[in-house]
Amino acid sequence: MSIAEKTKWGKKYRGKLQNKIPPKIHNEWLEKWSTFPDNARILDLASGLGTNALYMASQRNNVVAIDIAEEALFALKRNALSKDLNLDLVVADLDCFFLPENYFDGVICFYYLNRNLFGEIRKSLKSGGLFIMETYLHTDENNSAVNQRYKLKQKELLLEFRDFEVLDYVEETCYGIALEDNNQLNSIAKFCGRKR
Repeated sequence: MSIAEKTKWGKKYRGKLQNKIPPKIHNEWLEKWSTFPDNARILDLASGLGTNALYMASQRNNVVAIDIAEEALFALKRNALSKDLNLDLVVADLDCFFLPENYFDGVICFYYLNRNLFGEIRKSLKSGGLFIMETYLHTDENNSAVNQRYKLKQKELLLEFRDFEVLDYVEETCYGIALEDNNQLNSIAKFCGRKR
């Protein structure tokens, strides 16, 4: 990720924090599939303000939250402390970050697409570990202003993770999902798969 991208995300999170924009609640798709034993190791990729990381920590998981925006992670740390939750926070550029092998029981990723990480995700999951993802999908119905390169192709996750046991997969179009797209029509893909 370029310095310009890091600056853009830092500015976006600073604005949200200064204007006291409340963080979104954790993701329903995550809640549906986050059935981990206590003390599971969970990685939240591009966690932002960390609502999903906080939810996973509240479920007695050991959570590592990674994001490039220090501002978001500082806010996440304060929020976690106020809730008496412990998280490991990592400021990192995911374009050049390597994950440990066979380490995590679950990897979650919401509204961030970096295809170069697919191999790292696969490598970092233990056998039986879950990969849970939800993000933008390119379709003819999609009016979202999100750049096409940050949208999945239809059934792309099914093809990419064909070696996983697919527990659920959904493609749908709806209004008002991530970030400031509250009134945008967005197509999204939701994936939950278990590493064999």
